[in-house]
Amino acid sequence: MEPILKVPANGMPKSQSSSSELLHAHVHFEDVDMRNSGEEQSGHDDPDDAQTTSSVNGCAAAYSSQYHKNLTTVIKHELNIVGHYEQTLLALLQPPADYDAHELHHALSASKLLLDEETLIEILCSRNNHDLHHIRTAYMALYNKDLMAVIKHDTKGEFEHLLVALLSARREEGPSVKVDMDRAIADAKQMHGAEVQHWAGHPESVFIDILATRSYNQLSATFHQFEKITGHDIEKSIQEQMHGDVRTLMLALVKYVKNKHAFFAECLYNAVKGLRTNDARLIRIIVGRCEKDLGNIKMEFAQIYGHSLQAAVKSDTHGNYRHILLALAGYEHNY
Repeated sequence: MEPILKVPANGMPKSQSSSSELLHAHVHFEDVDMRNSGEEQSGHDDPDDAQTTSSVNGCAAAYSSQYHKNLTTVIKHELNIVGHYEQTLLALLQPPADYDAHELHHALSASKLLLDEETLIEILCSRNNHDLHHIRTAYMALYNKDLMAVIKHDTKGEFEHLLVALLSARREEGPSVKVDMDRAIADAKQMHGAEVQHWAGHPESVFIDILATRSYNQLSATFHQFEKITGHDIEKSIQEQMHGDVRTLMLALVKYVKNKHAFFAECLYNAVKGLRTNDARLIRIIVGRCEKDLGNIKMEFAQIYGHSLQAAVKSDTHGNYRHILLALAGYEHNY
């Protein structure tokens, strides 16, 4: 019986392909055998390193124009695609802001016994002002709730304050923003002052304001000046003086500022390590970064952990779910 996963016989040239072509290669709806398209089935496709996940929207629009059906609806209701394979295909089809809003809603869901801090930290640390504005708009449209209000309700303390500061999207961004060394020195001294005072009077607000509003290049300069002044890096100060979720969030922010590819490599490693795979996180990062900088993330992953992302994915996934993740990650035919 024929699997759902199919590609043209000659494949797709890696340099010319995109995620829209990848999606088309995975789902040939006009001749697929709907009785034999579950996640467990195997097959082959032609992976590629593409440039922008928004190109998938063109594939969905073309499908709608040709077949007069919504591609998402077809995947969810007309094809026997299930499990994590279905989740990956649907993630590819969602606008990034909608997908992030969905992930944040799941992380904040009142029906869950525990808050998913990892998802909150990962998304809010790594999205720019434009992304954050669109995520808030998408969240309101999808759930009729203000994301800021939900975070204030579901989190507390300095963790809440830093999340709210990040979601407020007040970071200095854009090509016109230059590094101000005088300001970097002043910020470093202010942060060191809070450290010396042992955080008396809740001076975490000093760190929160600086971490949430300065440009990433400005923060890099500040961290360098902090190390020159104190003789130790900013991570050591946060580790020793902060506690709980706000410490985790601050350390994640620092890692992202210093090396965003290492940040995502660590997120991927944490998703696949141990006995239980965090599939939602694995899908989110591979889909979200596959047409941006996943190549760099793959190199960092191998350098830090001593084995490839390909090996990690292959050991934790199977079937068409494995195939599409490896394809998105650019591992050509190496399933």
